Amino acid sequence: MDAKGIAAIVQFLKQAPSQNVVLQFDSYGGAIAKIPSDATAFFHRQVKWNIQYQAYWTKPQEQAAHISWVQNFRSAMQPYVTRGCYVNYCDRSIKN
Repeated sequence: MDAKGIAAIVQFLKQAPSQNVVLQFDSYGGAIAKIPSDATAFFHRQVKWNIQYQAYWTKPQEQAAHISWVQNFRSAMQPYVTRGCYVNYCDRSIKN
């Protein structure tokens, strides 16, 4: 990821609505990339990593800010990532 992508990550983490947010990078490549993408049900083998945007809250009034943060963060990262997601992640805004 280039410097602009990293700067976007830093900016969003600094502006998080609470300390109950997570940006998780799952490292791929290496040995899992040696298996063809169509050989198993897990076809995300050729990417370097997977990013998970997570936000947690306990009070109903915190919901909008946390969901908005995730949505805006994900949108801001679009120039730096390929589209798609792991099929078992729960996110009703991701289609197909």
